[in-house]
Amino acid sequence: MEKYIWLFPIIFMVHDMEEIIGFGIWLQRNQKMLAEYFKLLWLGGFIACTLHFIVHIGQSVFIRKYIPALITSMICLPISIWIISECISILECKTEKIVLFDFIGIIIVSVNVKFAQSLIGFFTKKAGINTDS
Repeated sequence: MEKYIWLFPIIFMVHDMEEIIGFGIWLQRNQKMLAEYFKLLWLGGFIACTLHFIVHIGQSVFIRKYIPALITSMICLPISIWIISECISILECKTEKIVLFDFIGIIIVSVNVKFAQSLIGFFTKKAGINTDS
């Protein structure tokens, strides 16, 4: 292992030099593609958020009770569907691209929801609210 340790910094530096030399030029040449991908990523996240609204409404229907986030989900759902429809027609993308970026958006939103749930637990404990009942 000792004879290979010194190779890591050399390999890393060679790799970084390629990035340093070429990345600025690459960014300039690919701005249009990057802008399209950013818009698709935003749309994917927005679709995932809209699916999240549907989940909240479904949860409330399933347990036949109000749950926090039901009201805003019901208000935001029709507006979100309209915005998504408008954006899809503006972007004029293939369905496969939209589906791909939707999956990426679902992953991002899922990580965000998991993080938000951990914050709920943290603040609930800080407030001294007992959730064991």
